[in-house]
Amino acid sequence: MVLRKQNVVLSVCCLLFAGGLASCGPKTSTVASTVSSTSSASVSTASATSTASTAASTSVSTADSTSTSTQGGKQAYVFEAEYIDVTGLNGGGISGAASGVNMVIEASSASNGWFVGYTHKLGLVLTFNINSDKAASATMALQLGTELGVMTMNPTTFAIAVNGTAVNYTAFNIKANSSQTGTDFREYTINPTVNLASGANAITFTIGENEYCNGGSGGPLFDYMKLSTEAALTWTPHTENIE
Repeated sequence: MVLRKQNVVLSVCCLLFAGGLASCGPKTSTVASTVSSTSSASVSTASATSTASTAASTSVSTADSTSTSTQGGKQAYVFEAEYIDVTGLNGGGISGAASGVNMVIEASSASNGWFVGYTHKLGLVLTFNINSDKAASATMALQLGTELGVMTMNPTTFAIAVNGTAVNYTAFNIKANSSQTGTDFREYTINPTVNLASGANAITFTIGENEYCNGGSGGPLFDYMKLSTEAALTWTPHTENIE
């Protein structure tokens, strides 16, 4: 893998957190979360494991979304956050800011060696564009880390939507790192399940109102999204982000 040259200056704080994030973005916008009523269950955490396989597609590369067989004929597809389209994104960190590919950070503790950081900005939206061969439900799991200590994720602090429909998920806590020398990425299952449409699906994650970053909005360090479903999923990974 060719290491991409960074054009941002990392602070001492950044070095403590796996390439780290720089400044908490100002409160320049507000996020309105439309909460739909649905049943919820407790959130579970698990170690992330994946085995590479190929998903059928004539036009979409799936080399960077891995899939593993599960019970009931479902497949678990892992979509690395560093491969989303970061064009036009402007993020904030603890003591600086970054945009575009400079929000993609290298870390040995991340599943593919990279993650998306600089998420400490109110209104920042990360989008995964996924194609499904049919309408289906899916269990979503997110591999996340934190550089801000324990963070409670709920539909207000961290809004999730599928094709514009808000997911009223059960709140969960991102655990703090076990040491000051790296980021502990852990997988968190989102309850309830989400509904995918046949064809194109836009799954968005929006940083909402909270006070985790010096009194302003802070977001998680984003490693990957995993969807377990009976549908066949594909996407176009932007592998140029880490070149």
